[in-house]
This record gives sequence, structure tokens and C-alpha cells, in this order.
Amino acid sequence: MAPFKVLIINPNTTVSMTDALKPIVDGLDYNNTSYTFLTNPSPTGPASINSPSDAAISTETILPHLTPLLPNHDAFLVACYSPHPLVSRLRSELASSPSPPSQKRKPVISIFEASVGAAMQLCSPHAPHKPPTSISEESKAEAETEKWGIVSTGKIWEPVLGGAVADMLGLNERGGGPERGFAGVETTGLNAKELHEVPPEVVRRKLEEATGRLVGVGGLRAVLLGCAGMAGMEEWVGNVVGREVWVVDGVKAGVGALQGVLRGGF
Repeated sequence: MAPFKVLIINPNTTVSMTDALKPIVDGLDYNNTSYTFLTNPSPTGPASINSPSDAAISTETILPHLTPLLPNHDAFLVACYSPHPLVSRLRSELASSPSPPSQKRKPVISIFEASVGAAMQLCSPHAPHKPPTSISEESKAEAETEKWGIVSTGKIWEPVLGGAVADMLGLNERGGGPERGFAGVETTGLNAKELHEVPPEVVRRKLEEATGRLVGVGGLRAVLLGCAGMAGMEEWVGNVVGREVWVVDGVKAGVGALQGVLRGGF
């Protein structure tokens, strides 16, 4: 069998962020797979994606460079922790391609989607007992629910990622916001680029403080690293939450999700 070819896409222009992902991916040690890493080569692309508008700009600036690569790869990982528009654009590009069906049916996923999917597998979304019959029982059920939350960068991502989780899991359609497991988003105040430019002790302190605020919610079972630039920082988060709590790196989750689809032949 020919090796699976996976393209890992950094939509911003900072090559050092892409380079930091390579040992993380290689360390997963999936056999029969070759990885190609693409950093946004556009001179007008953002150096760091710090808002939804940056994500939109990164999509428009990288897409012309991505389209020619689609036929040469089997799967695509968008390494930006956001509801990134590049994901849907790539899926549309593949679906509308004049290529044979085998060229259209290629998985595209973001590290955000992959990590939320991992949280759903790791955490029980409901307390393990009969449905509540009173307000006090409902409160108890909520307290016993295994919770998971996201630690991200700038404060702007708190409502953006909270809304994206609600949309992804259909929570808004059921009446009610992110709840029954989702503990919310806490942020460090540093952007993705600053995670690798600010002194490590400052980054660690801010990451630990944000994680501590999530722990304060109670019942925390998993913490999702809400930025590709946080790859390799699991230990700092783990020191706060302890060994009983999962720490999910979205890049690892994304590669694993793509491997499952590819190897399953879906």
C-alpha cells in the first residue's frame, strides 16, 4: 500500500510555528504515512491569527497556494485553533473538483474540531444516574458531569470558541448555551506568535493561571490546548490539573482523527 500523504497547513506566515509542529507529529510514529507542512507563503497573510478577521484573511491568502496541492495529498489538517473558514473552503474545493470521486472524498479537519471530538470521547457528557426530577437533582447532575474546557490565547477567542463549540455540538438548537460538560474557555492574553517570543517563564505562568481558572469550575476531566502554538506545553497544563485530567493537544488529535479515517477506508 502506498503511504498516506497528509498535508498539515499553518494558515499564518510564521514558519517557526510550523517547525514546532514537526517533532510533535513525527513523535506520534504512525507508519505508512508521509507528512508535508505548508506555511502560508503570502506576503499579505497574517503572522498570527488573533481574530476571526485574521482567519478570513489567512484563508484568502493561502487558498491559491493550496489548491494545486489538493490532488497530491490524501488528507488535510488545518492547524489553527478556531472555526477556521479554510476548512469549509477546502471541502468545497474538493467537492467541486472535476477529478474522479476518489479525489473528492478526502478528509479535511481543523485542530479545533479534532480536539472537541476527542473531548467527547474522553468525557461523559451526562452524570450517570436517572434523569433529574427536581431543581436540586438537576444541580447535582450538573455537578457530577465530567467537564472539559479550552485554554486559548487572546480574550477575543472566549466568545468565538464558546460559540463554535455550541454550533458544533448543536447546543444552541436544543435551547441553551454550552453546558452539560463544556466548562468554557479561559485565555492567557498572549497571541499565538507571542507564545514563542515571550520569555518561557511568562508563558508558563499565564498558561497555568488560565488553566487554574478552568479547574475552579469543578469536575474538570479534560483541558484542550486552544492554539497550535501551545503544542508541547502539555506538561505545564498537566502540572496544574494533575494526572487524573486529560490534556488534549489539537495537533495530535487532528493527526489521529485523519489516521482513523484513512485507515478505516471511509
